[in-house]
Amino acid sequence: YFDDLGAKIYDTIVQNVKIKSHEINAYVENRIKLKALKVNLGLHYSNYYVNDKAYTSFEPRIITNWNFIPTYSLKASYTEMQQNIHLLSTGVTGTPLDLWMPATDKAPPEKSRQIALGLAKSSADGQYEFSIESYYKDSKDLIAYKKEVSYIDIAENWEEHIEIDGKGTSYGVEFLARKKLGKSSGWASYTLSKTQRKFTNLNDGKAYPYHYDRRHSINLVYLLNIHKNIDFSATWVFNSGKAISIAESRHQLMMTTPVEYSWFYYTFNYSEKNAFRMRAYHKLDIGVNFRKEKKWGERTWNISIYNVYNRQNPHYYYFTGSDNNDGSLKLMQQSLFPILPSVSYSFKF
Repeated sequence: YFDDLGAKIYDTIVQNVKIKSHEINAYVENRIKLKALKVNLGLHYSNYYVNDKAYTSFEPRIITNWNFIPTYSLKASYTEMQQNIHLLSTGVTGTPLDLWMPATDKAPPEKSRQIALGLAKSSADGQYEFSIESYYKDSKDLIAYKKEVSYIDIAENWEEHIEIDGKGTSYGVEFLARKKLGKSSGWASYTLSKTQRKFTNLNDGKAYPYHYDRRHSINLVYLLNIHKNIDFSATWVFNSGKAISIAESRHQLMMTTPVEYSWFYYTFNYSEKNAFRMRAYHKLDIGVNFRKEKKWGERTWNISIYNVYNRQNPHYYYFTGSDNNDGSLKLMQQSLFPILPSVSYSFKF
């Protein structure tokens, strides 16, 4: 509805029409061991019923592990999946908005297939482990916001504001080195991956990077037993920046309301979808646990520091006017969670 000036008013309290659905799942599994070969066979059954329509899915799964040489193992897996909820991400400047939406008769469940292949090597004493694993995943029936849709209007009838013919691919390789035994332990992993989406009416039908495509990902974890009752941990993570769409230009338009009140507003022009990368995300967390056995259990004091070197990681970007008063814009970054020390107490019994 409209106010006295003809501006549209949105009620953010009243939700969309309720969607009732029913879901039935069943799973069978069998483990087979043939000398050096281990096989895990599974079949998942899913029946999702919504708006007088049923989506039935039989999803085979197989995992194999072959110790063809002592301390070496070859792993392979194949999985099919049906997901009955969709993730809608804005992927533009401004406060990020992710919405989980149920699959409906107009937006069928997502389906995917994934294959993975890996090789692992353990040291003779079992203290160290090294592995490399690659994967490929293809998806269909994905959804995304239509081009130039208003993310406020989505609350009124979201099914009318989305594309539903999306296809996606995701593939990559992960390297892992782990120390499992000893006074100190930990692991280091690096993942190189690529995730793309493709819709007929988006980005001129060309594939584009998914909002959560993380090209490079690094995880370093160090654990140290200082004393039998004291342990230290440190974790460092690095991820490539998210892919978002940035406006290349803007132009001014005039709008007239039903009560003949007019005002000017700007529209933004975009080129390729998700062609801009946010700054990389990385941070260091450390913590120390002090444990002591009590009569009725174990108490633990924890002292930790989140984001030790106070990295200003981007949460989202936004535009603001420049200092030149010439109508130009500046791209700004909003960050959250600076360095945060904390102390906690817990008791287990």
